[in-house]
Parts: sequence; structure tokens; C-alpha cells
Amino acid sequence: MVTTINVAIRSHAFTAFVRRSNFIVELANVLYLNGFIQSFSIRNDGVMIFLKYQNSKSVINSIKIISRTGKRVYWRMNRLNLNYNSNAFSGAYIVSTPKGLLTSNECLLLNRTGGEVILKIEV
Repeated sequence: MVTTINVAIRSHAFTAFVRRSNFIVELANVLYLNGFIQSFSIRNDGVMIFLKYQNSKSVINSIKIISRTGKRVYWRMNRLNLNYNSNAFSGAYIVSTPKGLLTSNECLLLNRTGGEVILKIEV
């Protein structure tokens, strides 16, 4: 999904089509609720993601995978806070917590929890 969205952003496409899974649907919902994508629609064979543009520029500059199959990355709340505030980072981390997928803002402000860092989204 990450590669498909990055390619769609670079080619200035308005949609990206990815395979359907429960994780992809939940991730697309988090991206939609936080304003990173315009909308998404669930189909039988996949998920159509409609990218969001402002002034002919994509809202998302890039998406990077942090946690991989061979190297899982877990951050507590204080580590998440340090990485979020360093280097004038603008964007969000997507974190898998016991409460579901959350952004770093939700982890720090509302739930005060950490978890496995899945993605880094740069705006």
C-alpha cells in the first residue's frame, strides 16, 4: 500500500488501488479521519484511495515504513514524543496500539500510550 500511494503521489494521480485486507481498511480509515486522503471506497477485490491535493500539490509528501517484518519497532510514549518533536517534523506516525491504529497525536494527547510504529507520514 505504501509503495502504491508513493507512486501515485509522484505521478500526480488522483486515485490509488490496493488489495483489500482488514489492516488496509483500518489504515485507510485513519488516514481519512486525519485529513491525509480525500476519501476511500471498499470494493470486492480492493480499496480505492482518493488522494487529497491542495494548490496542485499532494497533502502527503511521502510515506515511509518504520516497522518491518524482520525488525519490529516499538516506542513508548516518551520516545514517541522525542521523535515527534525533533527536526521540525511535520506530519504524523501511525502507531498500532492495544486500542487500534492511532496517529502519534492521538497517542500523545488523548490515550497516553505507545505501541508498534507502523508508518511515518510527512506532510
